[in-house]
Amino acid sequence: MPLYHIGFHKTATSLLQNNYFKEAHGYHPVDRVSLLSLFVQKFGAGYLTVAEKTALQDSKIAADKAGHVLVLSHERLLGYPSSGAYDRLAILRRLKQASPDAKIMVVIREQKSWLYSMWKQTLIDGDHRSLKAFLQQQHRYDPTRRIPGFNDAVIDYLELHETLVAEFGSANVLMIPFEHLRKSPDSFYAAIQKFSGAQGPTSPPYNEQVNTSKSIFHLLVMRGLHRLVFRTTLSPCGIIPTHGFIGKGVYQLTLRVLRILDYVTILNFRAKTHKAVIARHCDAKFTRQNIELSKRLGHDLSEFVDEQVSFGPSTKPAKRILRRLRSFVSTRPFIYLPLRKLRKAKTVVGPDTQLLIEGAPRCGNTWTEALLRYAYEGNIRLAHHSHAAAHVKAAVRRGIPSLVLYREPDAAIQSFFAMKNVSQTVSVGDAFSEYTRFYAHVMPLSKDHVVFASFEDVTVRPDLVIAKLNEKFGLGFRSFDADSEADRQAVFDMMDQNPRRRGEKNATISHSNPNHYDEKKAQIVAAAKKAILEPQFAKQRAAAHKVYGQLKSDIQ
Repeated sequence: MPLYHIGFHKTATSLLQNNYFKEAHGYHPVDRVSLLSLFVQKFGAGYLTVAEKTALQDSKIAADKAGHVLVLSHERLLGYPSSGAYDRLAILRRLKQASPDAKIMVVIREQKSWLYSMWKQTLIDGDHRSLKAFLQQQHRYDPTRRIPGFNDAVIDYLELHETLVAEFGSANVLMIPFEHLRKSPDSFYAAIQKFSGAQGPTSPPYNEQVNTSKSIFHLLVMRGLHRLVFRTTLSPCGIIPTHGFIGKGVYQLTLRVLRILDYVTILNFRAKTHKAVIARHCDAKFTRQNIELSKRLGHDLSEFVDEQVSFGPSTKPAKRILRRLRSFVSTRPFIYLPLRKLRKAKTVVGPDTQLLIEGAPRCGNTWTEALLRYAYEGNIRLAHHSHAAAHVKAAVRRGIPSLVLYREPDAAIQSFFAMKNVSQTVSVGDAFSEYTRFYAHVMPLSKDHVVFASFEDVTVRPDLVIAKLNEKFGLGFRSFDADSEADRQAVFDMMDQNPRRRGEKNATISHSNPNHYDEKKAQIVAAAKKAILEPQFAKQRAAAHKVYGQLKSDIQ
């Protein structure tokens, strides 16, 4: 059976065509120009003629004689994406007419990465639209016209897979991620070989990049030229048509000059802004489909799942500025405490406070508060949950007993980002800096009024922490059996009793309760594990680990 390799654009199609679909690997390729004539350049319901069918059959006979697989490879066979793949269904019908039993191969790519690469390709093709315009100018469907305008449905891979399976059968459809080529080229090519039945070598061919990426400088200049100077199919507003002899010559000369200037990369910083625009546009739009597709294909598509969180600079600068201002005053009691009392007076230290519980976020603060309330006969006045060194300083100055919680910084930051809307106000780097600032100011305080306890201490060995508090401060907590399921469940229930008091508006449960599994939260934590290792956060992370090491050494 012939193999139809039909896309996507920007998924190493040129690499496959130039280096893999060759006779040496067991394939008999059909000329790319012929494929455009046969399947693409037919508007409306145009089908193959008898002569065209005969030519394809002759190619099939030639391939069979040589013991090769006939391969028809062209990314355009999946429709033109920048015009909403307006002719995709018509082309698929022609493919089925030509060979109903054909094998269909599609290489997919993580949507955000694909969108960025495709937008840049449209500028090369003659477009002048900005990235925002490219994403927002949704295609007005017309199966006979190549109207500029992208459509999100183009990269709904689950819908595409269902369409292909309905037309050609599940056994005749191979959908494989482009990312697998980068990670494991051997298995990538082996999967194609097994699917196609080609009898070629199992070792992968060349893996070099065939089409090199252009700099942002290059692309922005081309965008301006397409808007003001050159008239193309995608940008008819220019004055010099590129299809004429002179216009084509001037256009090609301009491109050569740009290739020389392509070393100018000063504007490449715009890439971060572009990727942020794409992230906001996608906004987990394809997450559900990608999760379901992963199950159907049996491929790991974790890179395709949008966790709806950014670990870099906040998308809401105003909130981020306020967050940094709060971090600055969080070490100054005379400024911070009056402000804290305006919002949450009941949680601030006062004359009747019996114990202060503080720590960086996600260090077991909510669990410990509930634990100690459960372990105390009657009501106990606790101050807690400011996550500010100023709070501890104020308690120590007043001689109020204090329990300071700490946790390994990587684990604390990962869990921190799973909290609602955290990514809108703080970056990973800022989170590590806040962690460092808190413990750097708390460590020098007098140990006469402070007990330090790790996250593991209060969650695994809480009885030892309670004993230490009773011994040092004479607080009278009853013992707690960490192995008792009833006792632990009672504390979890107490965590859920009043989540609104901790700022979780309209919440009925505490998200700090590990009994409540949240798939989205788990995905974000998994993504944060990778994000904290990025080089841009290395300095802040190192500082947090340094203060953590000093704290452990000081306590011991």
